[in-house]
Amino acid sequence: MKRKIESLNDLKLEQARLRMEVNNSEEKIGERLDYFRGNYPSILLMQVLPFDDSKKEMIVSGLGFALSLAMGKLAEAGKDILASNLQKFTNWITSKFGDVKPEN
Repeated sequence: MKRKIESLNDLKLEQARLRMEVNNSEEKIGERLDYFRGNYPSILLMQVLPFDDSKKEMIVSGLGFALSLAMGKLAEAGKDILASNLQKFTNWITSKFGDVKPEN
């Protein structure tokens, strides 16, 4: 709401009001950017998918299933790599320190 400025005090009050309005606008923009950053893949996907909600749900659930399968395969591959590296590390430790006899 604009006010008629008739004195220096009115000017200061209007400046304070405008600063508060700018801060509120910045906060709203920040919240919207955070939402967009967190949800842009699904927002973009919804722009590409057909408008029929039942088809969207079917495609999204199919993509979710495919992603879970892919993540499962990655997890299995990660387990194999971890096991291999642990075995190599164990062999290295044994070769370096296996012959050392504890002192009595």
